[in-house]
Amino acid sequence: MARPSLGDDHQLVAIYTINLAAVQLARHDPASAEALLREGLRIRALAPRVLPGRRRMFLEDDWSLGATKSLLGASLTAQARYAEAEAVLLDARRDLQSVPALRGEEMKNTIARLVELYVAWGRPENATAYRSLL
Repeated sequence: MARPSLGDDHQLVAIYTINLAAVQLARHDPASAEALLREGLRIRALAPRVLPGRRRMFLEDDWSLGATKSLLGASLTAQARYAEAEAVLLDARRDLQSVPALRGEEMKNTIARLVELYVAWGRPENATAYRSLL
């Protein structure tokens, strides 16, 4: 609904797309979630670093990018694309660590997703290492 009035590359469209992806993931449709998350990340990459007369917005290491990558990692894990999921989840964790004041719940979610990944992938030693961080 927002695309006709805001345009395909508006940041609110990115937010709505990412939220819809979270719904698709909860509905056990990881492929649809993946497509939406990649689209949301694409739009987010177009965001200006500084809006004229306003504060900085959507920095490259912004916690919301890490949260979105974390969801993408969960969708990849659900599709048994473990190596790809690992790279995305570790990247999400780095993003979230760079903004310590805002990372609380999202960091816990990402670590839990790393545990889920390593359990599904048959790497219990990695799962145990991350489980100790929860």
